[in-house]
Amino acid sequence: GDQSEKAQQQDLPREPTPMKKKREIQPAPNKGSLPPNSKIPTSHTLYDFVYDQKKKVWIPWMDTCPDYIIKAKTAFTEMIVPTVDSVRNTHVINMLVKCHKHVLSIGSTGTGKTVTLEQYLYKQIAQEYIPIPLRFSAQTSATATQRSLDDKMERRRTGIVGSPPGSYYVVFVDDLNMPKLEIYGA
Repeated sequence: GDQSEKAQQQDLPREPTPMKKKREIQPAPNKGSLPPNSKIPTSHTLYDFVYDQKKKVWIPWMDTCPDYIIKAKTAFTEMIVPTVDSVRNTHVINMLVKCHKHVLSIGSTGTGKTVTLEQYLYKQIAQEYIPIPLRFSAQTSATATQRSLDDKMERRRTGIVGSPPGSYYVVFVDDLNMPKLEIYGA
């Protein structure tokens, strides 16, 4: 009775609850920014903004990056136009890398995960971080992975290896879940 009704009610879509007080958006001091106590426009979500600690305002993600200018002789395949998602993801990745935390970027095929990470690792990362790319495939073995990592390491003492002094390695594994091919190629 009672519990099954509650379970069914929880699965039903709920109507949004009306705000008790509606505040008007205060005039923004900078292009596109919102004061800290302002209401986000209904056409946006919180994910569309980042808090600027120095200016103490919410700003759109795209205001955090310079205008994208395509140089005349840039090959089409090298044109990586920043999007709200790539700018936001790069910011989060950068914060995690600086804190020496692991990053796992998941999502559907073709959504820009690899491109975003490669742009960050090879063009935006601080100098003390040295990228080590590992491309996994169905044929990648544990031995090959260990050899790839060992080749990059600096020998410090017997049995002790690591990055050069004052630097850190950032290992980028692409296609972590590549399955082994089945007998029939699936």
